[in-house]
Amino acid sequence: MEKKLRPLPPILVMMLQRLREYLEKRMVEKIKTRPLPFHVGIIPDGSRRYGKKKGLNYYETYHVASNTLEDIILAASDLGLPMLTVWVFSTDNFNRPKEQVDLFMQMAKKRIEEISTSDHIVERGIVVNIIGNYDLLPDDVREVCLKVMERNDQIPPNKKKMTVNLLMAYGGRDDILSAIEMIRQWDSSVKITEKLFSLHLQVPVDVDLVIRTSGEKRLSGFTTWQSTYAELYFEKKLWPEFTRYGFYKAILDYQRRERRFGK
Repeated sequence: MEKKLRPLPPILVMMLQRLREYLEKRMVEKIKTRPLPFHVGIIPDGSRRYGKKKGLNYYETYHVASNTLEDIILAASDLGLPMLTVWVFSTDNFNRPKEQVDLFMQMAKKRIEEISTSDHIVERGIVVNIIGNYDLLPDDVREVCLKVMERNDQIPPNKKKMTVNLLMAYGGRDDILSAIEMIRQWDSSVKITEKLFSLHLQVPVDVDLVIRTSGEKRLSGFTTWQSTYAELYFEKKLWPEFTRYGFYKAILDYQRRERRFGK
């Protein structure tokens, strides 16, 4: 367990907060002078390690992680980012101990509903999609996901300013196999092109930038097809420690790169 440090004086905390807000504001201003990525993907890794370090139980850990998720969604909205995709729970994550999976699903059920209907999200015109293999989800979680998706259908197109895809029970290989099966059922004799195949993926838009937290340097099946030409950014901080500052730093790093697409 991490050694507890003495709390900072309130006046110092306030000064640091104002400094952080000032730096974030300047970063946003700088980012907006350059072309934005259309689609950013995030692999939010390291929550369990964070919980262990802080002495939190799994439910508390996942709640802190979900707060980070909501803040990063709002940060992306502040930039005017068109699309953000976050890998919330993978198909491989079902191999974790049942207690962990059950607690995660309890938190996911609660927070998906809260985040998708919060005033901050709705007022900004942020549409939250829940994408993945619904057959693998518990009935009550599936019901919440379906309710969120049905609610999206009622939002007028002119009110939709940003799309957030939360991947639940998602795997890149599973996505590819599902797309193949869908096309085969539609027309087994059709010639499959890249465009046709991409349109049948659960996430039908290529990813420009993938951010992974916790220092791990792999994609682990995150949007395997869609991330073929994505720029990769690996952040050392654990997901619950990831801040707007870190997110903006990743976007600035992307804007300094020259994308060649194999040319």
